[in-house]
Amino acid sequence: TGGALTLSGGTDGTLNAPAGGDISQGGALTVSGATTVTSSNALIGVSLLNAGNDFNTITFTTIGTGSYNAIAVNDSNALGVGNAVVAGTGDVDLTAINGLTVTGTVSTASGAINLDAGATAGAGSSLLNLTNATVQSGNDLNLKGADFDFSGTTMSAAGNVNLTATVPGLMCLGDAAGGGGCQVNLDNIDLASLSAATTANVLTLDNGTSAIVTQTANFGSDKLALLGSTIDNNVAGGNGLTTSTLTLTTSGAIGATNALNVDATSVNVTTTGGNAVTL
Repeated sequence: TGGALTLSGGTDGTLNAPAGGDISQGGALTVSGATTVTSSNALIGVSLLNAGNDFNTITFTTIGTGSYNAIAVNDSNALGVGNAVVAGTGDVDLTAINGLTVTGTVSTASGAINLDAGATAGAGSSLLNLTNATVQSGNDLNLKGADFDFSGTTMSAAGNVNLTATVPGLMCLGDAAGGGGCQVNLDNIDLASLSAATTANVLTLDNGTSAIVTQTANFGSDKLALLGSTIDNNVAGGNGLTTSTLTLTTSGAIGATNALNVDATSVNVTTTGGNAVTL
């Protein structure tokens, strides 16, 4: 259409949604194949937030003077995203209950990017997969999932980067996965992508009420914050993690199982209940 578009609910094999104005929906959409949204006018908004949506893949394209001011999509299952580029002041909000994969470019000019892969437990579920994608936030970058894969990801943020694990379990950093039992495994390839995005701001890894273990985890010159129930080296001795400024917040002890070996300019520690700290 040449103006705004409201998509009625329904089921289809593919969906093409061209519009010259804001795009919304009147009911849940189920699309087994590709969904392509096309803007033909400047700074349109897209809001596809029905809780019953079930897309397969979705991408946002432009023709002529087309661009986007904000993009928001909700999916009740797994979702693959191609490009979602916002040229206006709004955010990109992409939420999928059982896994989110980005294969193209997701970016904002001055808004935040919020990528949520859900909180479904089980092997391979609720994975936030940004392998070989480009993610560039003009503000904060917020990442949620049961596990993460940032291999080959080009990532940047003008604000802070916040990563939150959504399923309880052990978070392994660097080479710590050798000990097994990891719910979240952020190896040094993943950490390199995260660190590249946060050279001037804070990178926060939040594992909620679950433990964090580290081994030779290299965060470069990051301002790093770790939140978990306990934080330890995965093995006794050896390097635990390298960063610039480190903030540790736990509900339990730090370095109780294996002393947490840290190479950092400064370390700030907060624990509840008077728990021991061994660095």
